[in-house]
Amino acid sequence: MDPIARISRLLNPRSIAIVGASRAANKMAGQVIPMLLAGGYTGRVLPINPRYTEVAGQPCYASLADAPDGIDHCVIAVAKERVAAVLAECRRKGIPGASIFSSGYAEAGESGVAAQQELQDAAGDIVFLGPNCMGFANLVDRVLAAPASIFGHDAAAGDIALLSQSGGLAFASLGFFAQQAGMRFSYIVNTGNSAGISYTDLVGFAFRDAATRVVVAVTESERAAAQVIEAVRRDGLLKPVVLLKLGRGETGRRMALSHTGSLAGDDRVARDCARQLGIVCVDDIDDVLAAAELLRRGITQEQTGGLAAICISGGNVTLFADQADAHGLGFADLLPATES
Repeated sequence: MDPIARISRLLNPRSIAIVGASRAANKMAGQVIPMLLAGGYTGRVLPINPRYTEVAGQPCYASLADAPDGIDHCVIAVAKERVAAVLAECRRKGIPGASIFSSGYAEAGESGVAAQQELQDAAGDIVFLGPNCMGFANLVDRVLAAPASIFGHDAAAGDIALLSQSGGLAFASLGFFAQQAGMRFSYIVNTGNSAGISYTDLVGFAFRDAATRVVVAVTESERAAAQVIEAVRRDGLLKPVVLLKLGRGETGRRMALSHTGSLAGDDRVARDCARQLGIVCVDDIDDVLAAAELLRRGITQEQTGGLAAICISGGNVTLFADQADAHGLGFADLLPATES
């Protein structure tokens, strides 16, 4: 199966197991199943936890081995020490995709880096989000596999695919302010430490997804930003891409390392390479939303006229007029009553 098809299956599973499922509403492991059900998921939901016989109204199994076959996706929300064993069971059952909520890997320092490599080895051919992630929301197909309260207010599908290493930025900050602005997403994918998936393939998937018009990538690591750039270099700019690269200053680079274990690298290099390919680079949440809204609507010839400028300085107005002329923008004609 080609990488794009594998990601499509990862984000649109017909059945989902939640290992470490909980009845506690204040835990991420206790929020996933209620969100799936409330969001309209029509596939099988299989809680896995030996402590329960039922979770959120769904029969609960003691282990993955006890659960029915044919599972497409496994949400792993257990202690770090158990993740490798769960992945081994996923491989035995032929589960192709996973979201690993568990933390304590590359973001935790040198020992965590080694543990993350062991996790990658244990996963084998499984395509996974994380570790240290909050899952994903496929709003097009009603698969809200993330503990995100924003969907309780509005889970309507839109046409912006948001790919983010940070779950808080994706599901809280950007998700909240986008809803306030009337913007909606086709997908929100939180990759966390990004150990099991390539941004090159994620962007490639979004390029080919019929519901998506604009791709927004929020990256912390130099590697993830480079993969976004590689996707555009490989495929061409098939759809507008907005890139918010975190860890641009010295303090931010240290924060990125402790947050997702990401080496942030030199932001100037990433920006220069991205801009050469037509990727729109932005600095903050407001810029992300403004750029995505402009790009999703597009600019037609009819929208390039009708400008007006009011300024105390004639020189500034002239400079503005020069820039407007250079970019094919036009000023509105004044009505005779206005001129008089």
